Amino acid sequence: VPRGALAAALPAVLARRDLVRLAAGRDVPGRGLGDRLAVTLAGLRGRV
Repeated sequence: VPRGALAAALPAVLARRDLVRLAAGRDVPGRGLGDRLAVTLAGLRGRV
């Protein structure tokens, strides 16, 4: 993802985590520390 578009693509990190949870048959809880860290790390690494 180009650097200028990185912030717009970061919600994809949350969507991927939600889809994995739903596929496993679990409920999607509210956003917690793990979700926030996943987005932060993806932004720092520049990878979504």
